[in-house]
Amino acid sequence: MEITGEKLKSGISVIKNAVEKDSSISIPNFRDSGKGLTELTTEHFSSVVAGIKKGKVFTPFDFHKMFQGKFVTPGEFYILVQTQNITHIVNPQLGHELLQNPKTMQTIDKLAKALRQADGTYRFSHPVDKPGATFVGTSEINLPKLEFHNGVSELAVHKKLGTGVFGNAYEVSIGDKKYALKVFTDPNRVDVNGAIGEISYQLSMTNKGISNKTELYAANAKNGWMLTELSNKEHYDLSQRGKRTISEYLGDVGLNCDDLCGPNTEKGLVVDIGGIYGEIGKTKVLSEFQDKYKNPYTSMTAGRDALTEKQFMECFHHPESRAQVARATRNMADSELRYKLLDKALNYKESAATAIFETPEAHSDMRFHLYKKALTIPESRIEAAKIIDSINEKNRYQAFLEAWRFPECRPMLGKSVHTFTQPKQQDQIFNLIINSNDPGAKLSCLSIKQGNGDGLTGAEQVLKDVSLRQYFEGHGLHLKGNG
Repeated sequence: MEITGEKLKSGISVIKNAVEKDSSISIPNFRDSGKGLTELTTEHFSSVVAGIKKGKVFTPFDFHKMFQGKFVTPGEFYILVQTQNITHIVNPQLGHELLQNPKTMQTIDKLAKALRQADGTYRFSHPVDKPGATFVGTSEINLPKLEFHNGVSELAVHKKLGTGVFGNAYEVSIGDKKYALKVFTDPNRVDVNGAIGEISYQLSMTNKGISNKTELYAANAKNGWMLTELSNKEHYDLSQRGKRTISEYLGDVGLNCDDLCGPNTEKGLVVDIGGIYGEIGKTKVLSEFQDKYKNPYTSMTAGRDALTEKQFMECFHHPESRAQVARATRNMADSELRYKLLDKALNYKESAATAIFETPEAHSDMRFHLYKKALTIPESRIEAAKIIDSINEKNRYQAFLEAWRFPECRPMLGKSVHTFTQPKQQDQIFNLIINSNDPGAKLSCLSIKQGNGDGLTGAEQVLKDVSLRQYFEGHGLHLKGNG
């Protein structure tokens, strides 16, 4: 049983009636009924939902009231976001007045979209045989400090803090206050990692007295970004921040997380919370596997526990498992089943980008077909452009031309010149990009050329600078001092 648009739409009228009669049912009570998330509709949200209008800022207080302070899984949060069209989330206790200004939030929306298209990471990286070279497909595009003015506040991007599979993090400032901005690569992914998962974790843990969590200031669950506390001190006294750690909190609610150490921590703070999961258990019995979806905690990673084709197909009925099916294909020995599952995963927005991200693990003959299909799906186009270096050379030039038809792919394609080994094709693609009207493609192409040690001519440097300004202006962002 899938959650259909009609079912969700009808639920909105139900909740309005429930609010009038004060007889609505909260999600925690729904959990106790033993039903699965696919049976959850708008009518099961508490009456606070009725106050959420289109474009209204959602706060952690709304969140905790709705869920009665309980930990909320990505699947539950996703249904809330989709049914109530929740976009901007602001923590009014921490976010100063600028964060609650619509123009500031809209500026961050535009910035996140611009950075996602131009500053993504290729699936593979190929060493370049040049002294001091980085990689073809590197995520760095040599962005200078960027300063924008939106008529209300100054917003600046100072530097990149880190690059990951699920997103990039940047040091930004709004007015005189600095933050960490995480831009997720796939805003539509519903999983224990990614925008939906990480924002739901932050909301669940806000105001819970947790000592080693960075504070959430603002987020946009649909546009896939999150603004959090910047770890910029030499030392943090965690005892002054809270009475328990993330691990202790998760243990209290019966959950686990493997991503709370190493590169995900900085100066004692966990700067990247992801991969939270409940009880893990594999079974080949379909009915026992289906029982996982009766519990929101075991359903969180049910897609990773699937063993049989029937179980994988069952996962596609549950939005929170679709991306996990695509991820599971990377270790499959059965190439036919792998292709079948990746092809099906492309049909759903929650898993389309993940499916094409995992496609390089598939056989090369399957890869090009899946690549072309992914280009027809808006949610997976940018990720498709990122795997062009995994398409075999026989088809790579055609793959480039196929993706070039879509403007959102072009900045990522600008990085692909050096993935072609034939000098003639390199020249053709370089000239096509440089002579195009696409500033994002020219910016990334020239940045990669510069980063790979080739250097730029004076004219190319001027073109790169002009393209930088034009690219962000094309996204409605006006660089300070550039008219």
